[in-house]
Amino acid sequence: MLIDYKKPIRDFLRKRPQDYEGEPVYFWMDNTIYVKNATKNLIKDLAKIAEIRTIRLEDHSVTLDVRNIQHIFQIDI
Repeated sequence: MLIDYKKPIRDFLRKRPQDYEGEPVYFWMDNTIYVKNATKNLIKDLAKIAEIRTIRLEDHSVTLDVRNIQHIFQIDI
């Protein structure tokens, strides 16, 4: 039986279509997700998901390491 590791992330994103554009892309080799025009709140919430290590933004030009994301947004995760 195959385990779909993307399912919890897909389900999470389906509940928040207003927080991003297009179709999210997940890179399983390094646990990176790309979400176009993601809101700040969505980025914060994605950073809390254990299966996501980095988040790529805006045409892959910016990559956020979720271990350090609280410093970027000055938040408590």
